[in-house]
Amino acid sequence: MKLAFAGTRQRRSEAPPGNAVAAHDPRHRVLLKLFTHHCLLDLQWDDGSAAQSAIIELVPEAGYLVLDAPEPPPARELVDEQARVAVRALFEGREVEFDTRIVQRGGSSETPFYKAVYPDDVEFPQRRREFRAPVPLDQAVAVRAEDEAGMRLVGELRDLSPGGFSARITFDGFERLERALGWRARCIIDTDDAPVEASIEICHVVPPRGRSLGRVGACFTDLDARAERRIERYVAALERARARLR
Repeated sequence: MKLAFAGTRQRRSEAPPGNAVAAHDPRHRVLLKLFTHHCLLDLQWDDGSAAQSAIIELVPEAGYLVLDAPEPPPARELVDEQARVAVRALFEGREVEFDTRIVQRGGSSETPFYKAVYPDDVEFPQRRREFRAPVPLDQAVAVRAEDEAGMRLVGELRDLSPGGFSARITFDGFERLERALGWRARCIIDTDDAPVEASIEICHVVPPRGRSLGRVGACFTDLDARAERRIERYVAALERARARLR
């Protein structure tokens, strides 16, 4: 899938600078928001200099995006050396952050553009209705989810609220964890008080990278009053424990 502003010339490279990225990949979904809303990007180059730009094209099938001419322009040697650049932007009041690498300068000297590889990761915090209490890893609170077809996820709870939770995944039944986005299943959380059982929908996925385990964020879709009270008690206990450590 290739996206460009109306009237923007299509630009292709002779050799794709990055790995192909699927349309459902969380990185592409966030970059697509920045692109379609014409968000201003703050850039910081390797040499410490700063500039502003915007995404004018996304080419996920070739693993690159196109940045409009930064203002002020970067030093030529930064581009020649394929320097990394830190990118920040605001979308709906939330800060988006990622690192990328410039791989090619194109266009005319008056209206240049810069090709950059898709980032390895994009930081984009979710907007939540309730505060989620962090769960210490040493508590090892297990989370298990399974759908009617037998597809399942197993993980450890990282934070929790009556609205949902996040967990790092210690086992997944998917060929690729990205496929879990939008997945609905029945879930059991082994809290200290009593197991909480509810239906969930996976609304955020961070795939495993290197030695880091994958993570998912889920929202509850049918939390009953008893399960909600159990979660509230558990969250209150977590907050009391944190307060004692301060």
